[in-house]
Amino acid sequence: VGSDLYAVVWEGGGVYKSADNGFTWTDVTPESSSNFLPDELGAVHFTGTNLLVAINGEIFVSGDNGSSWQVSNFGSVVTSFSKNVFAFTEHNGVTIAGSNGSGMYISSDDGLTWTASSSGLPTPFATVWNLVSDGTVLLAGIGGSSNGLYRSDDDGASWQIVSSGIPTDNYPRAITKAGVNYLVSFPGTGIFLSTDLTSWTNVHGPGPITNQAFILPFGAQGSRLFAAVEASGYLFISEDD
Repeated sequence: VGSDLYAVVWEGGGVYKSADNGFTWTDVTPESSSNFLPDELGAVHFTGTNLLVAINGEIFVSGDNGSSWQVSNFGSVVTSFSKNVFAFTEHNGVTIAGSNGSGMYISSDDGLTWTASSSGLPTPFATVWNLVSDGTVLLAGIGGSSNGLYRSDDDGASWQIVSSGIPTDNYPRAITKAGVNYLVSFPGTGIFLSTDLTSWTNVHGPGPITNQAFILPFGAQGSRLFAAVEASGYLFISEDD
């Protein structure tokens, strides 16, 4: 966020801010979110205006980079017991939040208020692990009681599974778009590439990036794509999308 870095930390539990490129960190956890367990910490996200952090089924909103917080209406909108948020993304002027067992939600005011938007998603709702927007298509990686890559072509109003040429019995753990290519990683299955979300090719790389690799996040910097492989300790770089 600007020159600041933010991190959600499970061990010790909290939200931390660094103003010096990660050399030192300050605890900026919302005070009203006390008494939460580490596994109740969710995602942190910047809308362009507000900083959001999901904790214990609530979404906390800060307009001053974590100095003060207010609680959104998310906790009152979601009635399910499982409602923490593991994924956010920005898409055409709105913020999308994917929950752990309660579906998808949309905010048009930088995270202050939320409405449900889960038409087409499987029920009972599974965990939304990740969300990606390319400005036209929204992609969601869903796993749990139901697995699969889901897409929305109407700004999150409705969703449909992507089932042609891609696993539907496994959950997408990492999603990104690099150039014209969409890449989706399925644990134990491979990395799948597509230019049109219809035809897919398994493009797992050498060494630890095999079909069995468990890739956590993808990251991008310019034309470079980064893949972090769990357990192996390797970070791989691709310069051809």
